[in-house]
Amino acid sequence: MRRLWSFLLPVTALFHVSCAWSGPAHDLVISTQDGKYQRTDGAGLTRRPPAPDSVVVIDTRQFPPKIVTRIDQGIEQTIAGPPQSVAITPDGELALLGAPSRLDADGKTVVDSFLQVVALTEPHRGVIARLPMNTTIQGIAINRQGTLALACGVDGQLRVLRLRGREVTLLTTLRLAPRRLASVVFTPDGRHALVSRRDDGGIAVLDVDREEVRPNGHILASGLAPYALDVSSDGRWMVTGNVGLAGLPDFTLGQSTGDADTITLYDLSKQPFQAVDFATTPTLPEGIALSPDGKWVAVQSMDGSFLPHNQPGHSAHGSLTLFRNDHGHLVRTGHWASGIAGQGLAFAHGGDMLLVQRNVEHEIAVYRRIGGTLTPTGTVFHVGGGPVAINTLPR
Repeated sequence: MRRLWSFLLPVTALFHVSCAWSGPAHDLVISTQDGKYQRTDGAGLTRRPPAPDSVVVIDTRQFPPKIVTRIDQGIEQTIAGPPQSVAITPDGELALLGAPSRLDADGKTVVDSFLQVVALTEPHRGVIARLPMNTTIQGIAINRQGTLALACGVDGQLRVLRLRGREVTLLTTLRLAPRRLASVVFTPDGRHALVSRRDDGGIAVLDVDREEVRPNGHILASGLAPYALDVSSDGRWMVTGNVGLAGLPDFTLGQSTGDADTITLYDLSKQPFQAVDFATTPTLPEGIALSPDGKWVAVQSMDGSFLPHNQPGHSAHGSLTLFRNDHGHLVRTGHWASGIAGQGLAFAHGGDMLLVQRNVEHEIAVYRRIGGTLTPTGTVFHVGGGPVAINTLPR
């Protein structure tokens, strides 16, 4: 069924009066926070009182990086979704947010079914539009041209959206799986998109021709419950984290024993695309990032830190793992402790900087990558709520 809903958003009559940064927006990272949720000894609790959900934009063009925008007016976010439920336009002016939730008058969590549009250069305005989606939106991607966006639904359908300045239009909806989708990426040339089919397995491949998006029939191999995705700037490589049994809807916390999980490396340099290597990670590789040049893969795993202290498989902290992409073969170069039940992460500054979301600690830590080693820089952003989603400018 073809649906056409359009929201024409107001444009300021003069120049933006509260521009948060100047110069080209070529190295920005966006992070969203859930201020309501607090994981405590394996249990998900509501903070009393809750902090506001929020968005921050981090300028990584220099070291140390700095937060240049913070918005907490009207934002809704939840930890229940992949760490790519936010996307930013190439000019750094607009963000699309999925995974909305709020507390009702009785303090109970309500999950909403709209896509949020945020004007990042006017932080005093907060959310400027909410586009009905009839499902909860998960991963979101915007193409390099800033003209098209794709949004994954928990209903197994992909939403295709046109972007024209501040006008956001839902063009069509595509069925890609019977159950939940997780994340989506465009190839840098804009000719393809790839979608992780969380509950049904595999990576769906789509052809893109201007505003026409269609599945081409190929499903790439993955591990169990493929989740977050990332692609290199040259479009040759892609990675996904496979979150395993813990990522499936019928799996309960009490069943987990901290089993190892996997990530998958894909070669996109020739048709058909192909999975070329798998590597083992600690439990629940929630966040995964590929350096822009495709040479390094960083993974943040919960590593048993999401379990109660008295349950087998519990760990006091999560973990970071770094792999080198050796011409299609993943070689582990290091492993380090990280935050409790950490979420997403993103390479910046050409791949020698890594931003890591520590959910329980309500902070984003900055690391330097020197060769195959990750080193804490001491720069930590305290963001007031648990970071849950992160993304860079479109590659």
